Amino acid sequence: MYRAHEMWEDSLRVAKANGNTKELGEIAIKIAENMEGEKGTQFLIKNGLIEAAVDFEANQERFDDAFRLANNHAKYKLPEVHLKYALHLEDENRFKEAEEEFIKANKPQEAINMYEHKQDWHSALSVARQYHPESVNKVFLNQAKFYLERRDFPKAEQAYINAKEPEKAINMYQEARMYGEALRVANKHAPHLVHQINENYSRGPQAQNQSPDEILNSAKMWEESRDYHKAIDRYLEITETMFGPDHLEEIWNNCFNLAMNYCKDRVQDVVLQLGGRMLKISKFDSAAEIYEAVGYFEKAIDAYIQCQKWDRAFECAQQVRPAEMQSMLVNKIQEQKKATLIQGGKFNKIVESGDMSGLEMLSQRGQWEECLSLAEKQGQEVLNTYLMKFSKTYLSQG
Repeated sequence: MYRAHEMWEDSLRVAKANGNTKELGEIAIKIAENMEGEKGTQFLIKNGLIEAAVDFEANQERFDDAFRLANNHAKYKLPEVHLKYALHLEDENRFKEAEEEFIKANKPQEAINMYEHKQDWHSALSVARQYHPESVNKVFLNQAKFYLERRDFPKAEQAYINAKEPEKAINMYQEARMYGEALRVANKHAPHLVHQINENYSRGPQAQNQSPDEILNSAKMWEESRDYHKAIDRYLEITETMFGPDHLEEIWNNCFNLAMNYCKDRVQDVVLQLGGRMLKISKFDSAAEIYEAVGYFEKAIDAYIQCQKWDRAFECAQQVRPAEMQSMLVNKIQEQKKATLIQGGKFNKIVESGDMSGLEMLSQRGQWEECLSLAEKQGQEVLNTYLMKFSKTYLSQG
């Protein structure tokens, strides 16, 4: 009623008599706001309401006067003035100045929040490190959340790592079904989680759509953790379409070695699978070696024949029992070798192996110069035989 009739003295009298300090200040400020210019401030000072006068000047954005009053009459009000001034500067986008005022107001958290709001993570971290170290990890976590919402996984991961929360980065990747990335982070920053992640990674629907590199990484993880059975299972998931022949040969040989060294009960099954795959990618040497290592001599010989490793094929045949089977395989190798030499026109190699049919083939083809040269090396009797054939052939032609 008194305020409505601009009876300021009476308004204040009632407030003094019946209100607490806070209420008195609020009413006094409202009264001061209805006065022109500096009259409001003078009214407050006249009534001994210095705190209200400081607040009034700050509310009117007359910060120089607010600081002067606080300095002269109520220094304990200075942090409040600095805070209001900081908020004013923030509204005007004068962020560096606002930061300084927040610090003077002993409100570093407010400066940190200001910078976080505008995604200035560098400045937020700078303030946190200097004035509020307990907030550093929180800034990193807020940064991670910001990047995660934008699906910028690498930056979110780095923020989680900086916050010393690798588990959150791992969970982020697992929720995004990026199990290879989850394994990578766990292997580097949280080794105790590797086994469980790889367990999740190796079974269920998520195992069906993995890239070749993800499968290979999973296999390596099992191998490093010495769970060789699971490592072999994962290596066997790698098919001939996933990598280049040389890389596949290296992977599969490693898988075979794991079985030989640590899982002997699985060796034969592993060889049967890998041997066929090696043959499909033309890695006959490796296929032959793993077949031979477990006693699949006939399969090994076939593979050696395909890569024309005749000596290795004969050595392999010598290990076969009974003798009848050995003899049959030796004959097979000899026939294949001879057919290959004939196809390549290497008749001299046939003759050098003690098979004189090479000379016969040369004579039938009319390659007399090579035929007679080779015959001469076999001795006079052989040479005479082919000299006669040579003579008869030319006589028949007149």
